[in-house]
Amino acid sequence: METGDITQIKKLLLETAELLFSDSGYSGTSIRDIAKRAAVNVALVNYHFGSKENLYLTIFKRRFAAYETALATMDSREGAGKKLDAFLDIYGNFIDSHRNFHRLLSREITLLHHSSIKEVITAGTRKNYELVKKIIQDGIASGTFKNVNVDLVTLNIIAFVPRIFSGSPFITDIFEWQHSGLQDKEVVSIQLKEYFHSILSN
Repeated sequence: METGDITQIKKLLLETAELLFSDSGYSGTSIRDIAKRAAVNVALVNYHFGSKENLYLTIFKRRFAAYETALATMDSREGAGKKLDAFLDIYGNFIDSHRNFHRLLSREITLLHHSSIKEVITAGTRKNYELVKKIIQDGIASGTFKNVNVDLVTLNIIAFVPRIFSGSPFITDIFEWQHSGLQDKEVVSIQLKEYFHSILSN
């Protein structure tokens, strides 16, 4: 690969590392593995990221930043019901489009070996949680939603949606995935909205 296009090389390295880390974990993936899979010199990995730990951290920062950018497209003028739908669309689509990252995220949440990664995950998850909580609270205040345990419903949304859209083995092992209807993301998206609205709506 040519070394001139730094942006493309960094993107390639990040996406290759994300895939390998999600498959083999942090300890099971070396800089050499990443360079070999990306078909670049090992020195390029060190040049762009300095260390495996910094490369790992950059993966998380990159994905959380992209997710925040996606969330910024939500219309703040919409009512609570439409905001919840918009959030579910963005959240589900982002997870479905970045399955390797969400497998990696699930692995890291379980282990939490890296304090710097924990800070990024905690900050990003807290923002997600506070956003959904605010939508539900606003919906209750306006009469769109009934009075519910806001924390419980918020946690349900934050934790459940990734299980469905990430293709989690937890789900695929329980159901006959190919016959469950869960592969049709458009249908699942509609049904998830109906499900959460059935919990919340007056």
